[in-house]
Amino acid sequence: MAKISRILHPYGMYPYQGEKITKKVIKVFTGSRYIAVKQSREKHLTQRFGFVYHEAKEKNLTSIAPLYLTEKGRPYIEGRHHFYYVVPWFKEKEGSSLTSSLHPFLGELAHIHRKTSVTKPIEIQQLNEWSQNQKEKIKKNFYQFENWIDLFEAQHFMSPTALLICHSYRMVRQMSHLLEYWYDEWRAHMEEEKEMKYCLCHGNLSPSHFVLTSNGVMFINWEQAFYGHPSRDLSMFFSTICQEHDTPLSLIKEGLPVYFKDAGYTKSDMALLAIHLLNVKDFLLDVQQYVKAPNHLTEVEWIQVFQRYQFYFEHVLDIQEFIKNDLMLTDD
Repeated sequence: MAKISRILHPYGMYPYQGEKITKKVIKVFTGSRYIAVKQSREKHLTQRFGFVYHEAKEKNLTSIAPLYLTEKGRPYIEGRHHFYYVVPWFKEKEGSSLTSSLHPFLGELAHIHRKTSVTKPIEIQQLNEWSQNQKEKIKKNFYQFENWIDLFEAQHFMSPTALLICHSYRMVRQMSHLLEYWYDEWRAHMEEEKEMKYCLCHGNLSPSHFVLTSNGVMFINWEQAFYGHPSRDLSMFFSTICQEHDTPLSLIKEGLPVYFKDAGYTKSDMALLAIHLLNVKDFLLDVQQYVKAPNHLTEVEWIQVFQRYQFYFEHVLDIQEFIKNDLMLTDD
């Protein structure tokens, strides 16, 4: 507790009890309240916390977890190798789960995205060139993937991991073709709308970075916040929850139209979300790592990695189909 005492001293707090929750989070009782002491390596906390809490104050965003300041008004203290900051400890609502919290989460995320949203004009020519370059990269990456498949199939005995990667071929091909379709859709709608949306993004959304309390959803851990397109937040969240076989797809489909409406999504925004969801860059990087260094992980660990990709591909293909057929076809 001596280290926690040194961390909390500049805040005028003293730790009476401490419980290690994760490697980076300690729950502390100060005598009057419970707090969370968070360890971070993020070097840009001053800048990021600055704009996050400016937006929270100016836009009255009560679902952004407040931050304790030191007695000198600083948002964190600096240690030898890490930074440390302090936030309230939020008690989770009894019976809370991903399924019960998903719709409140989407509703509050839409509120933050809309309240902080601004639009900026775009250069259509640059957009067209960039979009075309992305489509060329998709073709190039899929060609490389086919070469790896040929490499696996040429082996006399194929490993279980290589077999699992080969079984992903159909979905990766489908996602690559769909990516080209969605880039064309995005470009066509952007040419009509002629502006790009930007808003405050959390930057690291996952089920562990929001809490459903008795007073509603609270977003925590804003260390990687940035201003960008809201689809980046949503696609990152889906990338974490769609890697399991029991992903609540029906709840996602129920919640997405409400989120789109409340966040002020246009058709170009929906198309860009589909593009982010269908991105196979991380998968291809892991395949490359397996080809170059198969002993980097055990066979069981590799199988777990690529099984999660299988689940993810199945789920996001379903989600993008829902966006395409049920949401993009509706009138604005």
